[in-house]
Amino acid sequence: MSSGDQEHAPPATGTLVGEKYRVLGVVGSGGMGCLVKAQHLLLKKDVAIKFVMAKRFGTAKRRLLREGRAAQSLASEHVVRVYDLGLHEDAPYIVMELLEGTDLAAHVRARGPLSIADAVDFVLEACVAVAEAHGAGIVHRDIKPANLFLARIGTREIVKVLDFGISKVPPSDQNDDPDKTAEDAVLGTPHYASPEQLRNPTNIDGRADVWSLGVTLFYLLTGEHPFPGSTAREAIAATFGDPPRSVGDHRPEVPDKLREAIEKTLAKRPELRTASVSDLARELEPFASKRGKIAAQLIAERPMSPVTRTESPPDKAPAESLTTEESLSSTLSSTEAERDDERKRDRRTSSRSR
Repeated sequence: MSSGDQEHAPPATGTLVGEKYRVLGVVGSGGMGCLVKAQHLLLKKDVAIKFVMAKRFGTAKRRLLREGRAAQSLASEHVVRVYDLGLHEDAPYIVMELLEGTDLAAHVRARGPLSIADAVDFVLEACVAVAEAHGAGIVHRDIKPANLFLARIGTREIVKVLDFGISKVPPSDQNDDPDKTAEDAVLGTPHYASPEQLRNPTNIDGRADVWSLGVTLFYLLTGEHPFPGSTAREAIAATFGDPPRSVGDHRPEVPDKLREAIEKTLAKRPELRTASVSDLARELEPFASKRGKIAAQLIAERPMSPVTRTESPPDKAPAESLTTEESLSSTLSSTEAERDDERKRDRRTSSRSR
């Protein structure tokens, strides 16, 4: 195995990172990275440090940098706080607030579907963060229960949005965008990605996040997906070819207006979908508790999000679209193309380093 293919080992307990963070232990690992608990030596403050451990995955490294820049630009308490960025033995890392709690995917797996009020409250708190991101020209592109963390802060519980690593950033910030030339790259999670994001993740706006929020709410209420599939291929095929399942089939007690609000987020044509996160919050607010209503009010006070386009009239003929089979084939085959491009970049980098 060449040195370019070797992976970094997770930092051992006691390791000093960036001359100021002492590693206390590994919290978790998987994919191309790991998360450790550490302490700032001078402030005596515990933090979380996320590392990219695979040397050959240059895209993952650039995404970590983008995640840090995007998250630190947002002020909402519903976005995980980012404190620092750096390199440790050539492994990039990002220093974040240390959260206690669980993500909403694990929460549903452990406890089952949520009450209507809890599900709506949690999505509304996520909407606060997403609305601020949209106001800054950032589209998250990977909203899902696993990226919504139910954090315990003192006596409070609060939803925080994680992982801006594949977010679409404003044009002025795209010099380090690992996906700006990869129009065929598969970005996001198939069960939660909108049709337009599956076709071309670079040609989307905030309504792609609205779709993902709608799928997330469906899942929190039912433990199921509106476009089911046991594989990515099946989920993508259902997204392009099938109507969404109704939340009422799983939860008959869900009010009609809430069911309709969810269905509007899942319109396959963006111009027929709920136009913005603020519009979604307004439709969800009647079903929220006091906690959710506070979140909805915060969103209502924000200006219109610039990344959501609303100029397309509902009766305008849609642009020529791919058939289900063409879209499915293009989307799935692009994953290997992205890997090939990455391997070529890594070989060029390895050659230059010799």
